[in-house]
Amino acid sequence: MFAMPTLEETTLACKIVNAVPSVEQVHLTCTGTEGVLYAVRLARAHTNRPFVVRFEGMYHGFSDSVYWSKHPDITAAGPDASPIAVPQSPGLPPHAEESLIIIPWNDIEALRLAFAAHTDQIAAVLTKPIMCNTGCILPKPGYLEAMREICSENGALLIFDEVITGFRVARGGARALYGVAPDLTVFAKGLGGGFPVAALGGRRDVLAPVEDDVVSMAGT
Repeated sequence: MFAMPTLEETTLACKIVNAVPSVEQVHLTCTGTEGVLYAVRLARAHTNRPFVVRFEGMYHGFSDSVYWSKHPDITAAGPDASPIAVPQSPGLPPHAEESLIIIPWNDIEALRLAFAAHTDQIAAVLTKPIMCNTGCILPKPGYLEAMREICSENGALLIFDEVITGFRVARGGARALYGVAPDLTVFAKGLGGGFPVAALGGRRDVLAPVEDDVVSMAGT
């Protein structure tokens, strides 16, 4: 019965829920890439909207839908204020970037402008609470709080990629450190300590379609 949940999974999920205040339910995966893939899928299903905001210079795994503008060639990346989506590798399908809105990080006005330009079309904002893969860039004071407010005002979900920060910057991750509650959170490296395990957790109502077998989150 290799595809069925085990007691150990339930025990781990309960520990994550107890440690992270914004996590009500957990779905375990093998990698952070899978966790992000599922988080984006759930956000689009929950909101019935197409676009995801992501930030130039951030890495959220290597799935085709988000593997853009991690460390782009600056000659192809466009202006700082409105970056152009640049594929991070050959072989990415053409037009996959059309569902992404790439903006600079730590610039709250850029985020406001993105929502103004795509009214009622943004499903989620996908971000690391601390940019850890392009040096270590802390959020400006009030930046995450403003991001949370903008998402709530516009009916979009806030997704924290805590693959690096989760269980490292604090027991409850960046959620506990900064006091800003995302709707969905992805954990991996700090969770597994070198072993292939990751987790997607968040609001019960956002994860409910998985339990109801409406949104598919398959895997062994």
